[in-house]
This record gives sequence, structure tokens and C-alpha cells, in this order.
Amino acid sequence: MSAFTLKSIALVTMLIDHFAHIFGGRLVFALVPPMRAVGRLAFPIFVYFIGEGFRRTGNVKKYMARLGAFALISEIPFDLATKNARYIPMACPITWLEFGGQNIFFTLFLGLLAAYVYSLGGFAFVLLPLPLALAFVLNVDYGVIGVALVFACAVLEDRTTRLAVLAAGGLALYLPIGGTFAVMLIAGYTAAVLLLSRYNGVQGPRLKWLFYSFYPLHLLALFGLLLLYESLI
Repeated sequence: MSAFTLKSIALVTMLIDHFAHIFGGRLVFALVPPMRAVGRLAFPIFVYFIGEGFRRTGNVKKYMARLGAFALISEIPFDLATKNARYIPMACPITWLEFGGQNIFFTLFLGLLAAYVYSLGGFAFVLLPLPLALAFVLNVDYGVIGVALVFACAVLEDRTTRLAVLAAGGLALYLPIGGTFAVMLIAGYTAAVLLLSRYNGVQGPRLKWLFYSFYPLHLLALFGLLLLYESLI
């Protein structure tokens, strides 16, 4: 499977997951857990290819700047779509920006920052805990474990080891939830790792900006759909 195919799968499953998260209280409840489980495919795919990008890029600082910029750009769409969805009917006034939790681009950025610090060697190692501490303080998506997985996929050279670490990360993320739902989430996450094992090293169409911009744009679209739904009921 090409990188383009795998990233496209990640986008589609992320959309399904976010639709279920945002409209969960407005859907038939039985549909929500499997939709959220399908959404678990997205994160490990994104993490794996952030690691690939770190090893392939000719300018790590520019790569980090791009991720950091989209972290900032995506925060208002993220808050609009996720923070208002908890209220039925939707809260008024609308929450545009709050700092209780940060979007996935912050997770990817901090993981890449940790990998960059690691690559510097020497005394830079003393700064290595800083991105993990920031992940905890900012309460980024997938937390410290998510940042650590990005770091591992960026610095580990052996592909099999990277996939094994990713698989272990899924257990660390979802086993504490417990019950049938945890099993469903782990199954979805593991399916992504299995798909990544089929990656053939082919990039496919290079639509870098599509994959970056899809995140804030689809959140804005879902928020617009939420507003429309609320206006009709």
C-alpha cells in the first residue's frame, strides 16, 4: 500500500470518528462505539508518517514550523467542533476557544520536537523531557503516550520495531478504559498497524497540503453541520 492510500484511509476514518464524537448524543447510541472504533485507525497512521517525514525531510525546522502553524490554525476549529458538541441543545454563547485540551497537531509537533532534540545529541538531552512535560500541561490529544509514539516512530530506524512500539501504544492508550469498548478501540487501532505493515515505501500522489488542511476544514464543516442541525430541531 502506498503512503497516499494509507493517509487517505486515515482521513476517512478520522472523519467517521469525529462525526460520531460531535454528533454522538444525537445519533442512535449503538452506532457510536463502532464508529469511534473505526476512527482509531487514523492516529497510528498519522504518527507513522510523521516519523517517516522526520527521517526524509531536508529541513526539520521547516517541518516543525509547518506542524506548529497548523496546531495554531486548527485550535479554534477544534474547539468549535468538540467543545460545543457536549451540550444538547448546543450551548449559547458558542465556545470559540478554550484551553482544556489541545488538538492533534500539538501532539505531532511535540513528538517531532522531542525527536529533533534527540537528534542534536550532547547536552541537548537534558531538554528531552520538556516536550513530554508540555504534552501533560497542555493536555494534548492522546497525551504523553501520543507524543512518545511520535518520538519513537521518528527516531527508531527498524521498521518492525516501530510497528511493535505503535501496537504497544494502542494497548497503553485503551486497555485502561476496560470493557467491550476498549476491545473495540484496540481492534481498530491494531487494524491500522496491520495496514502499515503493508506499506510498500511508495509515496503516491503528493498532496501534502490536502492532508494538512483537511483537519481544520473538516472540523469547521462538522461544526457548520451541527449548527444547521440545531437550527432545525
